[in-house]
Parts: sequence; C-alpha cells; structure tokens
Amino acid sequence: MDKALTSSKFARSSTAIGARKRGGRSQHGFQTSAKGAASPIILGDYNQNMSQNGFRLTKQRREVYDALLEQSDHPTATDLFFRVKDRLPHISLATVYNCLETLVLTGLVKQVTVERGPARYCPNIQEHGHFHCTACGRVFDVSIPQSEKFVSSLGLPAGFVVTGYDLTIHGLCPVCSSKAKS
Repeated sequence: MDKALTSSKFARSSTAIGARKRGGRSQHGFQTSAKGAASPIILGDYNQNMSQNGFRLTKQRREVYDALLEQSDHPTATDLFFRVKDRLPHISLATVYNCLETLVLTGLVKQVTVERGPARYCPNIQEHGHFHCTACGRVFDVSIPQSEKFVSSLGLPAGFVVTGYDLTIHGLCPVCSSKAKS
C-alpha cells in the first residue's frame, strides 16, 4: 500500500468497539454494509483526543458526541441539537455548532457535505465514502478499498499523491429503490 495513503488518517489513535453503554444509553459501534453484515466502526478515544488537543472535557461536548454515536444517520447540527436538548434543556444551537467544530478539529468526527445541503457529521473516522439517497436524503457509510490498485484506478496524472479522500455516491437506497419499482 502507498506510504502516503497509509500514513494519513489511518495512524490516528482510535479503537474499534462493539456496543457499549454509558449513562444507560446504548451507543452503537457497528455499521451495516451494503450486504447487511455488521462491521466495526472505528471511533476515536474521546477523552484522549480532547486532552491531547488541549480542549476541556465538557458535559456539552460529551453529550453532542454521545448523541452522534447513538444513531448512524449522519445528522445535521440541528438534528443533534434536538437530540441533546432533551438531556441538556439549556443548550443552544450555537453551542452544538461549537461542540461539533471542536470534535472535527480533534479528529473524533468527520464533517460530511452532500451537494448543497447542510453539513452532516460522521463519527466513523476511518477512511470511507458515503452513499447519498437522492429520494429520502439519508446518508450511509460505504467501504472503499485502501490499496495501490484502487488509487491507480483513479487515473490521476503522474506525481499526484493521495493522502485521503471524500467520496459520495448518489442513487437510491434499498427502501427507495424498492418503492420506485412498485
């Protein structure tokens, strides 16, 4: 595998986890592949990443991060605001945006932009792509091969070095495609 490809975001301190509990709320650690099989999501270590980057471990940041982990639906900041509002009634939308900005800066979360829509957030920090359903608007994680063969298949001009990517595939999810056939 290309050294530049392997030395980018793959070296981050992270852990693959299964389901775990915190404060009575279930936190998933699995995503479903296109074939329906569960595979582990690589999540960053919250306490370690925040501390190493000089950020305080605040209740608001933790709640926003936990809300993001609870569902693998790539929520917007507004979606997360409404999820966290039940637990922290005095939190503002601005605080949620600030928390998300910090989580992105520390490498715990990826910001995903699909077309001209609002930014969405993904706790899966391994290199991967996204599938955007053009009918229902949902966003799903998809695995992308991490190999020399894949990089060379892109047809990049000589001298280009891949250090990461943002790939979004557009189409219909299984639910929407079955509705379209009916």
